[in-house]
Amino acid sequence: MVTSVGPTVTVTRMNGQMLFSSPPGLEPDLSAATFAVGAEAMEVRPVTREALEAKLKTLSPDASHEAILEFTSNAEAISADLGEGSREYAMEPLPSLLVNRSPERPAGKVAREFLTVSREVHRLKVACISTPEAGHLVPAVQIAKALARRGHQSALVTLDCAREKFAKGCEAAGCEFVGLARGIQGSDAESGLAAELTSKGLFGILFRHYDQAMREEFRSWLQSEQPDVVVADMVTLAAVEPARECGIPVILNVPGPLELFKNMGISLVLMLCAISFLKTRSFTDTRIMLQVLFDLMPAFSTQLCLVNSFFGLDAAWPVPPNIVMTGSTAPRPSSILRETSDERFNAWLQRVRGMGLRIIYVTMGSMQVLEPFQVRALFEGLQAVSLRCAVAWSLKSEQQEKLPVGKDALPAHFFIQKWLPQGEALQLPDVAVVVTHCGFGGLNETIAAGKPLVALPFRADQPGNAKLARDRGLAEVLSPPKLTAAAVTTAVSKVLADGSYAQRALELQRSMLKTGGAEACVDAIEHFVEHGGCEELFVRKPSWHQRCRKALVPFTLMAVGAAGACVFQRYARKNS
Repeated sequence: MVTSVGPTVTVTRMNGQMLFSSPPGLEPDLSAATFAVGAEAMEVRPVTREALEAKLKTLSPDASHEAILEFTSNAEAISADLGEGSREYAMEPLPSLLVNRSPERPAGKVAREFLTVSREVHRLKVACISTPEAGHLVPAVQIAKALARRGHQSALVTLDCAREKFAKGCEAAGCEFVGLARGIQGSDAESGLAAELTSKGLFGILFRHYDQAMREEFRSWLQSEQPDVVVADMVTLAAVEPARECGIPVILNVPGPLELFKNMGISLVLMLCAISFLKTRSFTDTRIMLQVLFDLMPAFSTQLCLVNSFFGLDAAWPVPPNIVMTGSTAPRPSSILRETSDERFNAWLQRVRGMGLRIIYVTMGSMQVLEPFQVRALFEGLQAVSLRCAVAWSLKSEQQEKLPVGKDALPAHFFIQKWLPQGEALQLPDVAVVVTHCGFGGLNETIAAGKPLVALPFRADQPGNAKLARDRGLAEVLSPPKLTAAAVTTAVSKVLADGSYAQRALELQRSMLKTGGAEACVDAIEHFVEHGGCEELFVRKPSWHQRCRKALVPFTLMAVGAAGACVFQRYARKNS
């Protein structure tokens, strides 16, 4: 809890009334109040009564919860625990504040009716397992934490190399961190097999490397711990076979768009593998990718799948019964951030604010390796943007050596560091646009923050994600092989100057916030285990006679058509 600057009072406007809540012994005082619409309230630094009245006049009594106000441009979000004995005051608002009030609503009472819905579920023991790659691991972390917050016993299982980044956060949430295969490095290390495979784009071999490192230790862990269910990332195939052998049900988490299911078929699989081979020239990598994709195809119809997407980003489509649309597992913004957990970045932020600059945030994820010409194009293109902007860039140390200037010669409005707290940085109001490789996790984090973007997609699902973002009107898309400084400047300037991109980003943010995210994943997991699975939802292979009957349908139609044509021809001859 962040300490409040003096006592706070929560003011909620409902049906033309204002409801005041205050700590014990504190009379409601508008000078130390915050305003919210609906049942939620955001508390900020105290403001004057005049400012509060001015803001209230701009809202109708029917304003939606999206109308939460920030009364001062530099207010820091704080929270206050009212505790036991808190007092609530329902009173008639000042006449000057009753703007656009509906006359038919009674003035003497507050229409406040809520239902508290509760249910009992067994306390579950759940293992969430993923490879250490951020795009797959971060959603698994968020689901494991949500399970722990709900009171379940959850464990995050991944390679031990992810311990430094995720163990402390897991423990703080009450979730166990289980590190497998100590000594195996991830792709974000500066050396090791995973880093080498990533630099060459051999992602099939990379995931097989992770699979072989994790499989046996995970099997031993399952045999000793016996969780009720395993929630496995879609490409973490090391989880499926050991869980099946131990008789433990598996739920797949899919950090990707629904388009993946709509288009998944043999033709798409072969096309993706052909593209992969043209890029890598590796028969081994292509063969492994082909095997992984062919393993996924039946899994999508024979497992409960938690798809971390939402309608609005994905076009409406009749969803198969075994698919649960959960929305992004990315944390929902609960307040307006003014700083992050990185002190060096915060110090630079203060200087940038003093210069009155907006921020362009640049990230290419943990796996992407940029070519020297791409690093130069991004640097020079962003430097040439003339709309008074600063640049915050998360760029690995070895790739910083490709910059056209040394670290000491960076312009004052550039901040480049090997890692930034992205989830926090994107929530900063100073960030105006995000330049990203458009991995699905990063795309959803950007949408959750309500920011427009410039996409630079390289591989796998990234081109498809970038196309989705462009089609939805919140992004411009650049071509990595043809990247130039001029193209970067043009795309970024266009998104900054045209307010429709930011407006569309906010609309998509509202659509995303209608979904449950990680909490919806927990609901689905609880329902699955409580009801002993959901076999009735899975698409089953047709029997041989069903397949034959289906194959005979076109021949039957052809035979009936031919017979009808013969009858008609004979009838025509007879009457001629």
